[in-house]
Amino acid sequence: MVPTLLLFLVVNPLPNTNAVLQLNNGDIVTVSVIEKYFELNTIYGKLKIPTTDIKSIYLSLRTSDEVNKIVSSEITNLSSKNFQDRERAEEQLIKFGNYAYRPVGELLSSQDQEVTLRANRIIKTISGKFNNLNMFTEDTIETKRFTISGSLENSKCAVKNIYFGETQVSFDSLRSIEFECNKPLFISAEYVGADTWFDTNLDFKKGDKIILSAKGEVDLWPQTPREYLSKPNGINNIENNTEHRPGILLGKIGEEIFVVGEKYNNIAKLNGRLYLRISQSPWGIKCVGGYYVSYEK
Repeated sequence: MVPTLLLFLVVNPLPNTNAVLQLNNGDIVTVSVIEKYFELNTIYGKLKIPTTDIKSIYLSLRTSDEVNKIVSSEITNLSSKNFQDRERAEEQLIKFGNYAYRPVGELLSSQDQEVTLRANRIIKTISGKFNNLNMFTEDTIETKRFTISGSLENSKCAVKNIYFGETQVSFDSLRSIEFECNKPLFISAEYVGADTWFDTNLDFKKGDKIILSAKGEVDLWPQTPREYLSKPNGINNIENNTEHRPGILLGKIGEEIFVVGEKYNNIAKLNGRLYLRISQSPWGIKCVGGYYVSYEK
């Protein structure tokens, strides 16, 4: 009898990690991410982060050369000698929304009074039409051990879905990738104010442990972009007559209101549902941006 040689081949399969993609237009798609890792260029060098260690990825706004060229051209047209060109440029820049927001904001200090006036009008209109502006200036990866920002090496990632199979998704079209182990809640700037609360659909009993962490940015004065940019801990360097500093993330269970900020680890004092909101801007205007809130219960 001829002996049989059995070979056992151990193969490390590609990760098949369930995640939720948030697109730039606000749509949500559930997929499986099949990348082994994500490479992030940081000030400390390139990091190779395993997909299975990642909780969330927040992507900075990406613009194509073509869009940059058009936006730049229309910005130049804002100071054209032709009135119709200036009018058309203002209309076009508003249509570009998030892509025009920052470059137009740089015009607010222009010496040309009409350019400044039009830039102010464009910023106000964009802020009003597009509540969910992407305020991230760098790609940010939150892992189980740390959070770090930089720029992703690749321009797309491999995913699959029961409806469209396996495909490559461009980062240009994405706002975030939220893995199922930690689906963050997005508290947009529409929840800035004293009377508006975001319903988390999370119910707690007295004595339950509540662990929350928040990231993101809210522009409290969009008329001058990024001058008064708040993170979940709020802003200290502006006058404020309210109980809580502007832009800070607040929570509420029952009638108890408490500060969440960037990190919250405490015990529920009452039975009830958790609600969140962002402390109001001292100017009482419409803000842009938002915070991503992760939770453990």
